[in-house]
Amino acid sequence: MELGFVSFCLWAVQPWKKARRRFGDHVGVDNMCILVHAVKRQPIEIPMEQRISNALVEVGPSITLASLSEVLAFAVGGFISMPACRVFSMFAAMAVLLDFLLQLSAFVALIVFDFKRAEDYRIDCFPCIKISSASAEPNRGIDQRSPGFLTQYMKVILKF
Repeated sequence: MELGFVSFCLWAVQPWKKARRRFGDHVGVDNMCILVHAVKRQPIEIPMEQRISNALVEVGPSITLASLSEVLAFAVGGFISMPACRVFSMFAAMAVLLDFLLQLSAFVALIVFDFKRAEDYRIDCFPCIKISSASAEPNRGIDQRSPGFLTQYMKVILKF
C-alpha cells in the first residue's frame, strides 16, 4: 500500500516524472562499458573465468566508489523537507544500489555468455546461427581488429 502511494506521488509530480525516466535510462551504463572494455583488454589465452576475475579486480574499485558516491549523493537528498524531492532521492539511491549489485552479478554472467558466443563463432543477433571458423576473422585482441561494417560506413558518411 505504501509503495503504491509513493509511486503515485512520483507519477503525479510532472517535472520529476521526466527526470525519473531520464535517470532510469542512464544509470550504470558507464560502469557496464568500463567492465566490458576491461574484459576485452584481457589476453585471450587465459580462461574466461580468469579474464572476468582480472577485469573485476582492475575496475571493481572504481565502479564501487562511483556507485557508492552516487548512492550517498542521493541519500543526502533524502533529508530535504520537500516531499517529492525526498521520495525521488530515496528511490534513486535504492535504484543505484540495486543497479550496482546487478552489474556485479547478472551483467557479469551476461558478459560471459556473450564472450562464449563470440568464441564459438556465433552471430550476435542470431546466436543459433554458427559461421565457419575459416570465414571468421581470427580474434587478435581489441587493439588489432580490423574495422567493422559500421565503422567503415561511418568513415564513408563522414567524408561528405
